[in-house]
Amino acid sequence: MPKQQTPDALKIDHSDARARKLYMIAFSGAINHFDYERYQSAVKVAKGNVCAALERDRFSSVGAAYFSYKLDLAVWDIYFGDLGKDKPACPWTARPAQNLNDEVSEEYNDWRYQRGLTDSSQYETDVSRDGLSAQEINSCDMSLPSV
Repeated sequence: MPKQQTPDALKIDHSDARARKLYMIAFSGAINHFDYERYQSAVKVAKGNVCAALERDRFSSVGAAYFSYKLDLAVWDIYFGDLGKDKPACPWTARPAQNLNDEVSEEYNDWRYQRGLTDSSQYETDVSRDGLSAQEINSCDMSLPSV
């Protein structure tokens, strides 16, 4: 069987959330692994895991680009996790550039609000600033459960 042609990760802007999502879908299709329902389930699980990790790290808010990047790392890990040792390496090699004007992640704020976590006086603030937490993860392996 000929080797399958997968999209070239070097040809996308890794800081662009839409480009990452489209790449992930194209890549999974190229290796005959795409399942929309499982993908949606992976997104849901990843969102909960990322939000819980940020809360554990005591962040009351994070930038939207940072949240989206962390979410995509987690989705990749969960979605392709069922491939075991054949799981492809995550191509997102660098987090988005820090942007002090980045909007706050509404997804994370909504998650916190739904859990009554509105008192942010003792928490860190926006991780899009220079002072990222020590728990910053630079790879796709977030040790998250599979779907």
